[in-house]
Order: sequence, then structure tokens, then C-alpha cells
Amino acid sequence: MKLHWHIVENTASNVRTVVSTICINLKTGRIRLNPPAIDLLQLKPKDSIAFAQDEENPTDWFLKKDAKGFTVTIKNDRGTLSAYINSKKLAYNFMKSISKTELEYATFKIIPEMKDECYPILTAHPIKSR
Repeated sequence: MKLHWHIVENTASNVRTVVSTICINLKTGRIRLNPPAIDLLQLKPKDSIAFAQDEENPTDWFLKKDAKGFTVTIKNDRGTLSAYINSKKLAYNFMKSISKTELEYATFKIIPEMKDECYPILTAHPIKSR
């Protein structure tokens, strides 16, 4: 028997309001955080976020609120908040490290428990992609 579990992590329709996510758009370089991620990081307009890649495990990525990072734009788009930065280089480096450069974009879950003062990004399985 081989079971496939339908849980929040792999069922995109549940992800929009329940789980903190980050969407990496390789084509435009836009990196967007959804409303739960904005709340998780306690982001306000003009705040900054920084990304870290584990040098020993290059597919492992983390993010945190950090004044030395990329300045976030927070936008209300048709009643839904989103926060985003633009960096084609960061988007490419992220997607290349997880061997997903064939995708136009991919959305990943942000783990809400901090590790070394950062939030891990679950890169193993994009929850949405094209």
C-alpha cells in the first residue's frame, strides 16, 4: 500500500489563509509573502527582510526581519495584503539551489518555528508552481 496524504502542505486551496508562504517568481524576480507570513514576521511598511542559505546544505533557506536586508513593499491588492521585494538574482540563486529553474514561479511554506533566529523555508516540495 502506498498512501498519499492530502494535508495543508500539499493542498494549495487550503494554503492561502492558513499557512505562511513565500512565492518566488523567477521570471520577474518578485518575491512575495502572503498575509500569514506578514503577521509571522511582524512586517510593517519600510521593514526589511534578509535571506540566508545554509552553506553546508545549500537547499536549506531561511528568512528573518533584518534592517540589513531587502526593503519590503506592503500592498493591499483587492483587499488582500501582500509584502514583496524584487531581486532577480536572489530569485535565481534560490531556485537554482533547489534545481527548480525550469519553473516560472513556485510557492513554499515558511515553517513558523524559528531556528537560529530565522524562519526555515520548506524548499523540498513547492506547494504551488508553474
